[in-house]
Amino acid sequence: MKTSVLVAFLICTCAIRASAVEKTFYVDLEPYQNRKLDDNQGRGLNGNSLVELPRGEQTLADIKFQIGPGLIQLGSQVLDTLPANMDGIKIKKQFSKLHILQATCFGISNIGDGTEVGHYLVHYEDQSTERIPIIYGENVYDWFCAQGAKEPSKAKVAWQGENDFAKSRGCHLRLYASTWTNPKPDQRVMRIDFVGRKDQTQAAPICLAMTAVQENDREASADRTSKVDAKTRERLLKAASAEARLRSALGPPPRGWRRQEFNGSVYYIVPLR
Repeated sequence: MKTSVLVAFLICTCAIRASAVEKTFYVDLEPYQNRKLDDNQGRGLNGNSLVELPRGEQTLADIKFQIGPGLIQLGSQVLDTLPANMDGIKIKKQFSKLHILQATCFGISNIGDGTEVGHYLVHYEDQSTERIPIIYGENVYDWFCAQGAKEPSKAKVAWQGENDFAKSRGCHLRLYASTWTNPKPDQRVMRIDFVGRKDQTQAAPICLAMTAVQENDREASADRTSKVDAKTRERLLKAASAEARLRSALGPPPRGWRRQEFNGSVYYIVPLR
């Protein structure tokens, strides 16, 4: 019967690695939703719903979203009974990027590219604010879309579907994913207001989901990781030098010895006969 013994040769290494760690969370929009996906949207005509949109955690345009039972629909000159704003969407977290799943109603033949149809107002813990504009042709287009229609210049088509009313008009449905980079990622965001332009435009913005991402800065991570004290660096250099001398003196390991690496050290499994 063969037995073996584990022989360890000293190898001490220091790996300095800068990696970005992402933390993702879904903004809970359900308390603010004023229409169900299964409702008839727009003016409420029959067969004009988002019943085909899948619910729950979904990956759309390579972004994870949590699709709830409804959406936030703001008013416009056409939808005058709906609110102009939806204020106070609670966040209370830090994040570096915000992904938004959105669209607009009543823009397909009425709104020109470059028109601001609404915005999001971000409120920070230090009482400062930032605007996230919703620009027609850049961040959104109408949720009704003719075949071959162009995509927004600063957003992605995240989902395409159909409903009976859209098909009767020779259209299909599209939703758009837009990403905003937070200029103050170290500040906690307390809330976000969803703001339309009800009295100025026919376009009625829709928000279906928000996903916030906190990404550690690669350079900052590298700087923190590389702060190894001078004594530690000196000890590591001596260990590496000792290892090199040892291998030079011994030459290659004998036949049958199996080399294994584990946790920064190299081991040899030595067969005993």
